[in-house]
Amino acid sequence: MKHKIVSALCIRDEEWILPRTLDILSVFSDKIVILDDNSTDNTKDICLSYDKVDYEDWPARDNMILRQEGLRKQRNIDRVKQYNPDYVFFVDADEIPTPNIVDFFEDIDESVNLWTLPWFHLWKDEDHYRVDSFITEHGVPIKMDPFAGAQRKGHIMKYDSTVNYKFDVNLHKSVPMQPMNIPEPHSTTDDVGIMHYGKIRKSFLSGDKNRYYAQIEAQTQNHDYEQRVIHHELCKDEKTLRLSHLHPLMKDWSEYEIITPVNYERG
Repeated sequence: MKHKIVSALCIRDEEWILPRTLDILSVFSDKIVILDDNSTDNTKDICLSYDKVDYEDWPARDNMILRQEGLRKQRNIDRVKQYNPDYVFFVDADEIPTPNIVDFFEDIDESVNLWTLPWFHLWKDEDHYRVDSFITEHGVPIKMDPFAGAQRKGHIMKYDSTVNYKFDVNLHKSVPMQPMNIPEPHSTTDDVGIMHYGKIRKSFLSGDKNRYYAQIEAQTQNHDYEQRVIHHELCKDEKTLRLSHLHPLMKDWSEYEIITPVNYERG
């Protein structure tokens, strides 16, 4: 690769998809910096089986609902410093970049300090993503189409060793992917995307993930637990469901011999 790239992940209990994610990140990353928040599955062993992974356990605590997401992301970006990369690729374990990210890094506009990327919410299976928009019964607008107003996340950051990158360490949930003090200019692109597997994982389909998020919000933001469960369920309503088949960006990684399956039974 033309540039030195470090991928940074904060994870917990991701053995269902982690082998595929690490296989793919290993194609273009010089180092993969992982902070594991007390996984109870085989996550640690999987991480340690990859030569490029720099693995660290996050200290255990009495109340796991206090997710400490801001603190964990701050710790991880601080760990990245030792590698002095050209770029940092921020990602969650259930977010897999499209294969053209390899070419994107080779020809990247080096004047840009942050790139936000389209997010393909896989739905029903790995071959489809959701593209409809709707407003929930509580008046919350939901946009799913990655090319029509849906959320984009800051996945690619040009690294500057003179910047003391900061996250909001007081947040337990919904911490932005990228630090909050990245200098301008920022830009976005449709040339590479992120395939989000989170909405076809077992724990999302069963509602367990939504109940977990509602617990966090009740304890750390003084929300009503039952109301937050309802909110999250409404956000995945399928009354307006419209799916699109695999976008051309989402071609197979097979040319890199990436064949590790996703184990949905453990998701």
